[in-house]
Amino acid sequence: MADVNVVYNFDLKTIAVDVLVHAEGQIIAALPVLPRGTGWAVTWHLKGEGGNDPINHPFFENGIELGSVPDGLEVLLSAGNLPGGVHWTIGFNNDCAHQHEVTYAILGNRGNVARDAFTRGDFVHDPTISVVSDPPNG
Repeated sequence: MADVNVVYNFDLKTIAVDVLVHAEGQIIAALPVLPRGTGWAVTWHLKGEGGNDPINHPFFENGIELGSVPDGLEVLLSAGNLPGGVHWTIGFNNDCAHQHEVTYAILGNRGNVARDAFTRGDFVHDPTISVVSDPPNG
């Protein structure tokens, strides 16, 4: 199985999150950490992986649905979130003084002929964003 990664660009305030969609059912989302500050953009990238029945084109149907958002975390509207794409971006302003977690659902499809939508049970772990007051190390 391929690796999933999170890539930070602190100058541009962007976070790129890999989501591996495996043909045999499992979905693995990398776990981003959202540092404190304004104007952060988190972009999820769907990546298909083979098996006996390779996925040709996983895609977002309705994007990312956030769970409860703590006080101090503002969710911004994002441009270009079109259904059928492989990227989904949400902007954030993080003024949280303490660490929190925000769970989310990925509303997508494996892209095979059967139009196989993602379900909560497909995920290896619950997709989560860690919201912190300090930047991550490294």
